[in-house]
Amino acid sequence: MDRLFKKYLNGTCTPEEYSVVVELIRNHEHDKALDGFMKENWEAIEAKSEEIQNADLLVRIHHQIALKENMSSQKIIRFYKLSLRIAAVLIVGLIVTTAVVYKFASQFAVAEVAQRFSTPAGAKSNFVLPDGSTVWLNSGSEITYSGDFKQDRKVHLKGEAYFDVIKSDNPFQIRTEYGDIRVLGTAFDVKAYADDNFITTLERGSLEVSSKSENAKYTLNPGTQAFLNENNELQVKEVDVREFVSWKEGKLMFVRKSLEEVVKMLERWYNVKIELDAKETKELWFTGTVEMETISEVLDIIGTTLPIEYSFDSKTRVMKIKAK
Repeated sequence: MDRLFKKYLNGTCTPEEYSVVVELIRNHEHDKALDGFMKENWEAIEAKSEEIQNADLLVRIHHQIALKENMSSQKIIRFYKLSLRIAAVLIVGLIVTTAVVYKFASQFAVAEVAQRFSTPAGAKSNFVLPDGSTVWLNSGSEITYSGDFKQDRKVHLKGEAYFDVIKSDNPFQIRTEYGDIRVLGTAFDVKAYADDNFITTLERGSLEVSSKSENAKYTLNPGTQAFLNENNELQVKEVDVREFVSWKEGKLMFVRKSLEEVVKMLERWYNVKIELDAKETKELWFTGTVEMETISEVLDIIGTTLPIEYSFDSKTRVMKIKAK
């Protein structure tokens, strides 16, 4: 249980583990264990609070713990427990924003408005679409689809998502700013952040990728990836799929990634701002896997293999990396 909650506080739970933790928090039978865990780990969390964008929230949570320790009123204890549950969810940032679905039913027709799912920076989530297909949504991403999705399996994606699509004669389509994807039944990852390269990686099945910048269309086989090159041209290559889909299991895999690429992924993963201080640092390369580490621990690991050091400016709330 402790290991699960540590992954939860680090924001590295898989969707399945996150669901288990939420149920543990909701279940009052685990109040004592949860209270003990939070108190036992509070110093470690507080020590790194300056690295967390939501530091003010941590101060308020700390105040609630002090209330519980110094006041015996059952009313205040109940209020503390409620605050702790809310705060635990807020710290991790695993918040999924959804649009409300309005159904106007009559004997003639049923109308539904579009739905939107989004995850803030530093969060991940998963959900099931009306046709039974499963979606994992990465940090800082958004997906929308119409109310008649079962008839028109079309979604719009901003950011990154992994799709496990239920097979059907009705094609499943993904629209992004850079290109479109059409499938019947398959599992694949799509990355379409506004500040990053457009990439589609196929794990199983087959899919068709088309570019909006040119009249190009490719059919992918498992273990291949379509991407836009520096000339905005669609290309295909073979890859190790694990490197591009491990994020949905709470891991980040880097295989000879430039430090600039690594930083961009860490910023989304931990919801922090990181600046590279010199051109020399941007040209460095890193290979490694991140799972349960804090952002400081990750930078310490990188610092053991690369000639860099980092600092944190509490005024600007920016981490800076420079060459040694």
